[in-house]
Amino acid sequence: MVVRPNPFGGRTLADPILHGLWAACERYAMALCIHDGIHGWNTGLGDDRFASSLGRHACSHPMEAMMAFLSLYEGRVFERFPRLRVAFLESGAGWVPYWLRRLDHEVGHWGSTAGARAPSACFRDQCMVSMEPDEPEPAAIVRALGADSLLFGSDFPHLDHDADALGQMKALAPAIGEDALDRILRKNPARLLGLG
Repeated sequence: MVVRPNPFGGRTLADPILHGLWAACERYAMALCIHDGIHGWNTGLGDDRFASSLGRHACSHPMEAMMAFLSLYEGRVFERFPRLRVAFLESGAGWVPYWLRRLDHEVGHWGSTAGARAPSACFRDQCMVSMEPDEPEPAAIVRALGADSLLFGSDFPHLDHDADALGQMKALAPAIGEDALDRILRKNPARLLGLG
């Protein structure tokens, strides 16, 4: 199931009104896929500051994914639904190591309102993120997150991805390793969707 990360009517993805939906996803082994966009009826991060597509698009995908993860974590969704699988799509993967490190630090400083597991543990146990072929430092991302947390991401034919995205991803094999590439392209998507 694909959902937008944005709050709607003042409700985030952690709102109790959605608990029945997350329970159904868990019960039927249906992945929750989070994907933002700048076209639609809801507002997103950056809409209050930028009128341009450049500003709104640059903010929407990674920053909304960051907020969605924090909302699910702090709202105890990962704790309540430990078999829920969540994928963050078209947001790039580079934000994840930074965000998890920051959130783990914040929990260490302020304490957790979200149960015993650290944010990084929740991500490792229940989440995946799409990695785009032009990510800076792809090997560092694989090392930081582990190949099991990554999916291949392409939004072709949209303007921000080109037709050879798959070829570009395959060209990363020397940097990230053949096993990691196989997980990212084949094994992890199958596992996310309950196909393998």
